[in-house]
Amino acid sequence: MIEKPSNPEKHLVDFRGRQVIEGWPEKLEAAQKSRHFMIDGKSFPRIAWGDETMELEEARRNWEQYYKGAPALIESQMNLVKDEIEQEKAQPCPDCITEKGELHVWPCDREECPNCRHQAMTCLCNKELAE
Repeated sequence: MIEKPSNPEKHLVDFRGRQVIEGWPEKLEAAQKSRHFMIDGKSFPRIAWGDETMELEEARRNWEQYYKGAPALIESQMNLVKDEIEQEKAQPCPDCITEKGELHVWPCDREECPNCRHQAMTCLCNKELAE
């Protein structure tokens, strides 16, 4: 059985060479104004697309576990990972289409929490968007 779209009233518009839901460009613009998260009463600057470190840190932990006692192999693998990440970050975010240096549309699952450095939408930090 073919399912109908959940909201057939939504229209698509061209934006940055892609089809997006009408209103998405405005959401992306608004996301740039929410520059901080308030976490437990402290202000933390949000991390822009391309400035995340969680993928690199996770890769390092994995390679250190796999290549115990072989720092040259770890660094060799990390250089490959860095290149792959840089290539990915040169493209718009695959989830919210923010471009390098822009803030994600909250709650994008690619945004990193500035407090714990994990995925912002699933981490346990008590956060609110702030300007």
